[in-house]
Amino acid sequence: MNEKEKALRAVQEYDFQCIEAGLYLDSHPSDREAMNYFNASREALAGAVRTYEKCYGALSYSGNINTADCGWNWVSTPWPWEE
Repeated sequence: MNEKEKALRAVQEYDFQCIEAGLYLDSHPSDREAMNYFNASREALAGAVRTYEKCYGALSYSGNINTADCGWNWVSTPWPWEE
């Protein structure tokens, strides 16, 4: 697995953690430990997304960075699953 694949895998893992914790919290909204886990996972996901997008390009429209410098570059870089 190369570095790009590792970075994308980290995004996927943290995203999965957030989804699962969110589903659990739907039925256990006062579970403080689960809420802490969700918040930690959310922060880790945001960091993983920032790292990936800085190195390899946007994962979504909201990740289309540097629009002031080089215009709308969403479609000018390879999609995450391409290579």
